[in-house]
Amino acid sequence: MHKSAQSACGVSEMILLAICFMSSLWTFAYSARVIPTSSCKCWQDYQAEIGESGLQCVALDQFHVMPCNMPKLPKCECSGGISNILKDESGTWCTKYTKGEEQMRWPCENAQEWDDFFQKNPNLL
Repeated sequence: MHKSAQSACGVSEMILLAICFMSSLWTFAYSARVIPTSSCKCWQDYQAEIGESGLQCVALDQFHVMPCNMPKLPKCECSGGISNILKDESGTWCTKYTKGEEQMRWPCENAQEWDDFFQKNPNLL
């Protein structure tokens, strides 16, 4: 083989080797940033995704995002012809409305379930 052909092959091999080395370094550097989504528990119809501030739960059928591992609130149980269940800063209530005006409000009938929930999750009060 001619000497210039040998040196051209050597240069090509060196360039190929350098490219392989650099791509390996890039892969290693960015693989350390992968966050396993298994540490993020989401409600039904939500999936774990990596957002700007880290892992979060994103709704599949609506525009809603919430933190991972959020406990699910108990369902408010009401009887007596309720119009709606109201959630406000003072709690969750059974309500009765007439012509858009609130007529009556009373606590959920499964108060013990709510008390137990808030005892387990005091940071949600």
